[in-house]
Amino acid sequence: MANSMAIDCPECSNKATFYETTHNVPNFGKIVITTIVCSHCSFRYTDVLNVESSKKAKKFKAIIEKPEDLNIKVIRSSSSTIKIEELGLEVNPGSISEGYYSNIEGILERFENAINAIETNDKKTLNEINKRLEQIKKAKNSKIKFTVILEDPYGNSALVGKKVKELK
Repeated sequence: MANSMAIDCPECSNKATFYETTHNVPNFGKIVITTIVCSHCSFRYTDVLNVESSKKAKKFKAIIEKPEDLNIKVIRSSSSTIKIEELGLEVNPGSISEGYYSNIEGILERFENAINAIETNDKKTLNEINKRLEQIKKAKNSKIKFTVILEDPYGNSALVGKKVKELK
């Protein structure tokens, strides 16, 4: 069930809407997803918090080899890092970093969207963009094996699935 309330937009100070939704994620626990949306300036921010977190650093690893591996759940808070070294992809925490609840396929789509947003006329950069997009396409179609590593210093994030290993 989602709760909402009006707040001042952190970007333009007009009225925005703050949403809060609670989900129970099997094999992880209860999470709260918060979102701020402003219809005036299009500001949007989302984060995920683990209600039952031990607040200890967590690190997870999953080797993706088969189509069903793309369904591994990803709970990412704004404090976590996700790395896919074989594809040269990484998302880091920062002041505008967002949290989300998705799966491995959704993570690949987020990387794909970010790369597609790059505007350039430089041929070398365009070649690199096309190379990355082709690698992501192969990963989404289970044509290449890759490893996803998620780290969170506060324990608010996780990879959840049969093939996931929690590392020390």
